[in-house]
Amino acid sequence: MTPKERKTVTPWNVFFTGKAASGYYIAKLTIRLIVNVARVVNSDPDKDHSNVFFLPDYSVTLAEVLIPASDISQHISHAGTEALGMSNVKFCLNGGLLLGTVDGANIEITEEVDPGNVFFFSHLMPAVEDLCYQHIYHPVPVEQKSPALA
Repeated sequence: MTPKERKTVTPWNVFFTGKAASGYYIAKLTIRLIVNVARVVNSDPDKDHSNVFFLPDYSVTLAEVLIPASDISQHISHAGTEALGMSNVKFCLNGGLLLGTVDGANIEITEEVDPGNVFFFSHLMPAVEDLCYQHIYHPVPVEQKSPALA
C-alpha cells in the first residue's frame, strides 16, 4: 500500500490473551508465536493502522474490560479438548462475531444465536481422532517454517 492508501484504512487492534499450563508445549509455542508476530507488526516503520497485543494471564478482571469492546471472538481449540468457553459465550452475548473451531461451547452458542454471527473452520472431532490415531499429521515446527518468528 502507498502511504496515501494506508491513511484510508480504518485502524484496528488485535488482542490475544490466554495462558498455558506448565507442561503444555504447543500452547507455549503458540503464545511465543503471537508475541513474536506482535513484535514484527508493531515495529513496522510503515505501520500506522494496525497493532497486535498479547495480554498474558487471562482472567475475569481482564475479560470485564475486553469483552464489551470486542467485535470478533476467535475461540480456537483442538476438537474434543475444549474445557469451557464461558468467555466466548459472553463475547457473543455482547453481539460479537464468533470465529472458531467446531467444539464445545462454540457448538452450543451456534444453537442459540443467529447463524450469520458464527464462522467455523477446522476438522470435526472424529477426523482429528483419526489423524492422531493414524499418525499422519506431522506439522512442521514454526521455527523451521519461519525462523524470524521463532
